[in-house]
Formats: sequence, structure tokens, C-alpha cells
Amino acid sequence: MENAGSRRGFTLIELLVVIAIIAILAAMLFPVFASAKEAGRKGKCISHLREVAQVIQMYTYDHNDGYPPLVGTSLPPQVTYRVGGGQYRWPLLVYPYAKSFDVFFCPSTYRRGPYSDKSSDMFGYVFGLTPSYGYNGSYLSPGVDPFAPDSFPYSPIKTSQVGRTCHTILLVESAYHDDHDVGYFKVLPPSKWKRSDQKIPYGHCWPRHNGTATTAFVDGHVRSLSIGKLSNERIWRNY
Repeated sequence: MENAGSRRGFTLIELLVVIAIIAILAAMLFPVFASAKEAGRKGKCISHLREVAQVIQMYTYDHNDGYPPLVGTSLPPQVTYRVGGGQYRWPLLVYPYAKSFDVFFCPSTYRRGPYSDKSSDMFGYVFGLTPSYGYNGSYLSPGVDPFAPDSFPYSPIKTSQVGRTCHTILLVESAYHDDHDVGYFKVLPPSKWKRSDQKIPYGHCWPRHNGTATTAFVDGHVRSLSIGKLSNERIWRNY
């Protein structure tokens, strides 16, 4: 029979050692879990952007091979969300070709209130303004006025005018000014980046996934690019 006097609980030192081991294991595993979670969000972001690129391709088929204007003056009849002022950004113009609003957003971006509530009076406005992906409108939908190429009204080019489709940017993950968790409907090429402006140092392009931005090209393929690679002016237009 076991001697009851020989039984004892853990000492304080032993408890501290166990707690220290648990803390060390947790510190080792949390980054792994966070990395796995981020990899899942990145994969979903790539899938969403690939679908948006296909949506734009379908739009061109029905519009004489023309790309959507960065901002247009009329909505498709299927879109019931109205925006004051009579000017509608490209996500609203191409939305009828998409399966849902969700594909226009990366899972890593912030969405609450009017950003996700489709019954909100503001939803149509914020959806058009703040998708997770910015359009290369400077090249694909320049302004009619050659002296104001980034100003309304816009004159989209034809798909036939883009020669190097696999090397020309269509969409890039974006950030709305200093709010990096919210996207923006357009991105600017490196020649127009304001490097001194810390709020939007990369023309609204934003490397949301471990230093890379999910990027779609005109031919529909999607890649993750660093800011260094996005700074190559040659991939922003057909040279």
C-alpha cells in the first residue's frame, strides 16, 4: 500500500517551468497559425481577383471589345444601387457579370457597416469607391482631355490596342489613402507615384500580403508582386 506521506503536489518551481514551456511552445506556434491563416486569405484573394479579371473580359465582349471606363455616366439596368451625381465607378459597371459583390473584396480588407451592408443607402457609393482592387485606368481608360488624362470624362481603349496582354497590368490590390485596410477603385503607374506622400506612396497600390500585392494582368492571369516589381513602368502600359 502506497504511503500517503510520500505523495506531494507540484512545487512552485515545477509549475513555473511548465508555464514557461507552454509559453515557449505558444510563441513558436502562433506565428505558424498566423502564417497559415494569412496564406488562406491570400489564396482567396487571388481567386477573387482572377474572377474580377474574367468579369472585365466578359464586359469587353459585350461592349465592342472596349474596356470599362474608370467612371461612367450610365448604369446597367441590372444594377439598382444608385449613386448621386450621375457618375459610376467601374465596379458598378461590371458587377452584372459577377457572381456576387464579395469577389471584389480581399478577405484581408476591412468591411463593416456600409462596406458590407447591402441595405445601406451608402452601399452603392462605397462599393464603387473602395473595392480591394484598383483599375489601371491611366492606360486602359484615360481621360478624353490629353492634358488631364486622369480626369473625367474617360475614353476606354480597345482590347486590340494592348499588344503584350500577359505583361500589362489590369488590376492591383489597393489602399484608400492612409486607410490601408480599405481598397480604392484605381491605381496609378509608377510615373505618377508621389513618393513624398506617406499616405499613398505607391499610387494606391498596396502590398497587403506579406509585402506583395495581388495583381491581375490583361490576359487574366494573376500573380503576387512586390512594390519593387510594380515600380517597373513597362508592365503598366503597352510599350
